[in-house]
Amino acid sequence: LFKDIARDAQNGINHPDGGQFIYVFSLAGKPLRKYVLDHYICGISVDEQRGVIHATDVNEDEPILEYSIKTI
Repeated sequence: LFKDIARDAQNGINHPDGGQFIYVFSLAGKPLRKYVLDHYICGISVDEQRGVIHATDVNEDEPILEYSIKTI
């Protein structure tokens, strides 16, 4: 995988920073949910009371995103 990214970089192909997935696990480590996002994000903060995830997308000019947990 790293060789592919390095080769692409040499050829002028840039990949966005971050990832498009958030994985949720139980305290015992059992996978519970996988969220697929429409942006590549680098950091998250979860507000369980409001049911939202705040995320940062360093690839955009407006890097603060908010997702409703119910709709993603």
